[in-house]
Amino acid sequence: MSKACRTIVHFLHGDILYSSNQVSLREDICKTLFSLFVIVDTQERTLTIRTAILEALTLFNLATLRQTLKDTHQDNGSDFMTRLSQQKTAGNMNEIKLTLEFLTVLWHCEALGNALYNSISSVLSSIIDCLYDDNTGQNVARLRGTALTIFSILERDPRFVFKNQKQEIIWKVALNAGTSDLHVASGFAYYVLTTDRLPDPVSCAEAWDYFRDVLLLIFRRHFCGEDEPLSLLLSPVLCLVLLQFLNKSGPIALDPLVRFIVSSPWTMTLNTDLKMLMEQDSPAHDGYRRVLRERIGAAGKALMEEVGYLLERS
Repeated sequence: MSKACRTIVHFLHGDILYSSNQVSLREDICKTLFSLFVIVDTQERTLTIRTAILEALTLFNLATLRQTLKDTHQDNGSDFMTRLSQQKTAGNMNEIKLTLEFLTVLWHCEALGNALYNSISSVLSSIIDCLYDDNTGQNVARLRGTALTIFSILERDPRFVFKNQKQEIIWKVALNAGTSDLHVASGFAYYVLTTDRLPDPVSCAEAWDYFRDVLLLIFRRHFCGEDEPLSLLLSPVLCLVLLQFLNKSGPIALDPLVRFIVSSPWTMTLNTDLKMLMEQDSPAHDGYRRVLRERIGAAGKALMEEVGYLLERS
């Protein structure tokens, strides 16, 4: 079964299933993969199968995913969601992580009926509670980034009734992760960017410190190996998040968050690092900083100007 799933992945990467006369076959394969994901036992030996299925699903176009989800839910929707809900407790942490990623694919389809929507919301709510209750365990480390990513997607959906109730928990789960986990930083950054409300000034100050520290680590090339490309991709997003905190704040004299920001010596460090990166040519041999400057672009320049303005006024 694992070889069959990997073969499908190979075909999808090669666009073999996307010729005009393969529409029916493509939908049949996608529907089979949807069902197979929730039917396969959540055991360590089946992890490679479910991983291959998930990779294959991400390679289908959105139209195919939407139609397949509708067909699957019409045919056996109740059994489909019952099995999926059981996986949040029946499997190990790797399996639960895969289930979360599968839920992200489902949500991306933007074709969820109310029954399917409510079932997924319930699963996610219980998972974030588990992450909060076990905030120092190894289990949490495996799930934080994935959970925060899907919550950033849900934040824009007005039907997601848990977002007001879970905001404080989500922020604490993210901030407890520390600054070295880029997957958490990425998920949390997108979550903050999509929210239409910020919590209390103390929580915002903690989040400002967190995102600023991650950005400073990227400036210093702290992240190596496979984390380095992710750090470069994340850098402009971090600039946008920090700008969001500043743009939603009030005057310096009245806003406690702004007063905290301008009083921190690390804000001066951030301003200095941004100027060095944005206003000076990097050495010819420093390809990393050259790429970083290109990636940060307008977001980095806007953050530099805003921070500089606040420091001048303080």
